Amino acid sequence: AAGRIGPAAVAERRWEATAAADAEASHTARGPYDPLEVLEAREAMKIYAPLAERLGLHRLQGELEGTAFRILYRYQHGAAKALYEDAGHGLQAVLNELSGRLGKALNEDTVVERYAEDVTIEARVKQPFSLWKKMIKNKRGMVASLSILDVPDVLALRMIVTPKSLRTDESPELLRERGSALCYYVQRLCMEELPSTNVGRAKDYISAPKPNGYQSLHHSARVERDGIDWPYEVQVRTAEMHRLAEFGVAAHWEYKG
Repeated sequence: AAGRIGPAAVAERRWEATAAADAEASHTARGPYDPLEVLEAREAMKIYAPLAERLGLHRLQGELEGTAFRILYRYQHGAAKALYEDAGHGLQAVLNELSGRLGKALNEDTVVERYAEDVTIEARVKQPFSLWKKMIKNKRGMVASLSILDVPDVLALRMIVTPKSLRTDESPELLRERGSALCYYVQRLCMEELPSTNVGRAKDYISAPKPNGYQSLHHSARVERDGIDWPYEVQVRTAEMHRLAEFGVAAHWEYKG
């Protein structure tokens, strides 16, 4: 009947309220570091960031963690930034080389041309809080020996695949299956085309999604440049999977209509 609100709509409104609270926490965590804002930063780190992660709001989670990290752990934040500054030129040079090679391979591939409407490449360097947390985990607290090269995904290339509809009456399910198949194909193409001294871990979150619905293909590798083995990660997902990864469950409901 008209005017009724279904379970998805109720859940989406709850999500909107939670996201608004998260955004407010992120905003207050940026200001001058008086005792109240330190308290709010702790809440952002301990309550709102984990909640954003559970909802799949990874962009908001990263902003909350980043601003709270800067306020609560100034020394560690400064140390992480110093590591970036020391390796900054090398990091960007490696990203440029990898994204350039991969972009050329994708543009010249006939399968991608036939079945993909678009493939977007995003390149990023791991943010200070995530970088510090990963280095501490890998080194088990040995801060003096921390190195940016110990983090397998300090650099990441993300392939966002939009599958092409081959018929006007094609079902969304078939288009979604084509998108998933393209992800596996693009991942294999990446492994073949990108120079790597070592292919490391691989994770398939498409066939086995995370509990919050996250789907993507991940694999890590290393590339030699100027005598250094630089670690990097490649992520491959469809545009639909990317919306869910960035904006959480509400983006999925919106896509589903």
